[in-house]
Amino acid sequence: MENRWIKRIVFLLVLTIPLLFFLNIRQTFQFREIEGEVVDLERQQKEMYEENKRMVIGIEFLRSPERIDSLAQDVLELKPLESDKVLRIIVTGGAK
Repeated sequence: MENRWIKRIVFLLVLTIPLLFFLNIRQTFQFREIEGEVVDLERQQKEMYEENKRMVIGIEFLRSPERIDSLAQDVLELKPLESDKVLRIIVTGGAK
């Protein structure tokens, strides 16, 4: 009877140890793969952050009044109006 239990335990160990070893190796490969993906995503995030900073700086440059004034005068050849040539319309009451 006792010999039978020992055989069962040995049989289970013979099956379990290689299985656990295989699962450990598989988990290591999965970890390495996911670790590589995380590194790639971090690099991509950094690149997108830097690109976003460049775009914000570009927007601020494009919005600058000095640039707009320079374009109006140099490219479009617009000149500032004299105040006596400006017609002001004052609306009172508005539509109801």
